[in-house]
Amino acid sequence: MNYHSITASTVPTDPVSKLLVGPLTFRKLELFCHVVALGSVTKAAEELHVAQPAVTAHIRDIERRLGTPLVFREGRRLALTDAGVRFHSWCEDILARCAELSNDLNGISAGSLGHVTIAASMTAGTYRLSDLLAQYRQKSPKVTVTLSIGSAQTATEILRTRGCDFAVLRLDPKQDLHGLTLELLWEDRLLLLGAPEQAAALRSVTAKAMAKLPFVTTPRSTIRRTLEDNLLYSAGVANRQVVMELGHPEAIKQAVKKGIGYTLMEASAAAADIARGELAVVDMPSIDLRMPIYLAVLKDKVLSPMQTGLMDFIRRGARP
Repeated sequence: MNYHSITASTVPTDPVSKLLVGPLTFRKLELFCHVVALGSVTKAAEELHVAQPAVTAHIRDIERRLGTPLVFREGRRLALTDAGVRFHSWCEDILARCAELSNDLNGISAGSLGHVTIAASMTAGTYRLSDLLAQYRQKSPKVTVTLSIGSAQTATEILRTRGCDFAVLRLDPKQDLHGLTLELLWEDRLLLLGAPEQAAALRSVTAKAMAKLPFVTTPRSTIRRTLEDNLLYSAGVANRQVVMELGHPEAIKQAVKKGIGYTLMEASAAAADIARGELAVVDMPSIDLRMPIYLAVLKDKVLSPMQTGLMDFIRRGARP
C-alpha cells in the first residue's frame, strides 16, 4: 500500500494500528516522557527548548491516534490516566531499548568509548564501587559512566526495567531471580562499631551480650536489615534491642558517634571513620559476619565490548 494514498475507509480503527499511521517519532515519545516526569507541558517545553504549543500538539496527536486521553490536570500538575500509565511504561521501554542498541553499536569497534549505566545498592555503590569507577575513569577517560545509587530494591527494579546495563547490589533472599545472571563479587566483613569511649569500655562481646546492646540500624523494610538480621540469627543472636532506624550509612555513623548505640557496618563503609578515630571496633571473637555483594545482569542483555570491559575491571578490583 502507498502510505501517501491512505483514505478514510482504509485507516485502521484499533489504537495500536493507529499509531503506525503517520510519523510517530521517537522525539514525540521523548516529549511525552518529559511532560510526565516534570508534570508540566510548560516545564518540559522550557527544558527541551521547544515551543509550548508544539509540545501540546504532539500529546494531542498521540491521544488522537490512540483514541483515548492520556493526561489530565490534577491541581497544578498533569497526571496520567490509566491508559496514560500503560502508554508511558511502553514509551520508557522503547526508549530504553533504543538507547541500549545505540550503546551497543557505538562500542562494537574498539570498546574504548561509549556510555555505561550501573545501578548499585547504597553501601556497595557509595564506598567501594565509586572508588573502582574513579580508577577506571583514569584508565579509560573516553568512557562515560552513570552510577545510580539507592536501595537494593530500587537497584533491582532499575535492572529489570532495563534502566541500567548491569547492577552491583545486595540480593533480597525472597526475590525472584528468574532472568538474571548473578556472580559473587565480594563479601564485605561486618564490624561492630561504637563511639570510641563506649567501644573501649566494652572491648569485646559474645552473641549473648550482643543481644543486650542498643543498636542503630536500617529500617525493617530494607533488604539490608533482612540480611543483617538473618546473619545475626545464624550467629546465635535471635533478638536485639534496636533503638533507632536510619536509612543511610552516613546517618547511622553520626548517631553512633553521638553514643546513641552500636551498629554493624561493612568495613569498607567505616574504614575512614575508624582511621580518624571517630569510630572504634568492638571485637567479636566468636562471630564472623559478612555481607555478600553480587554483579547482576539480565540474561538476554547484549553488552558492548566497553561494557564488558568495565565489568571485568570491577571483577579484578573486587578481588582481595
